[in-house]
Amino acid sequence: KVVTVHDLIFIRHPELYPFLDRTIYNKKCRHACHVADMVVAVSEQTKRDLEELYFLPESRIKVIYQSGDAAFHAPVSPEKKAEVKKTYSLPGDFVLHVGTIEDRKNLISVVRALEQIPSVPLVVVGKKKGAFHKVNELIREAGMQKRVLFLEDVKQEYLPALYSHALVFVYPSLIEGFGIP
Repeated sequence: KVVTVHDLIFIRHPELYPFLDRTIYNKKCRHACHVADMVVAVSEQTKRDLEELYFLPESRIKVIYQSGDAAFHAPVSPEKKAEVKKTYSLPGDFVLHVGTIEDRKNLISVVRALEQIPSVPLVVVGKKKGAFHKVNELIREAGMQKRVLFLEDVKQEYLPALYSHALVFVYPSLIEGFGIP
């Protein structure tokens, strides 16, 4: 039996997760690790966390790094870029943030930084979760509603074109177990 563990952030930073979620994650993950013959950790940090927090011996943990999808290693055709630009009504130059809108992804810092750069729009790709209301309130208070475009349920095949259109990609996450932006 083999189990893969991406991170133990729910233990390291319990303040980022509701009590019930972290309790369930911990119980399921701990059980899976202890019954598995081998535990795959996707980073050295996750391996250290498994040893320290679940008391797993190093001999039962193998670090295997994840890689990005092959689609991100190939150039994006001009036709695909044009299709994505039209589909999402993208601005010319923009800052791109990709990630679930939750506190640990730190989108609020991006919005605060862009308050200082009045002409650059922000495109946010990700599911609107717990931090969305705080971020949206800051956007309203700063009068930036017309500068921020939220995109949910973006097709995976469109992501490389979104990245290639962006002036810059920002990934100011406070903590990641492995992170593949």
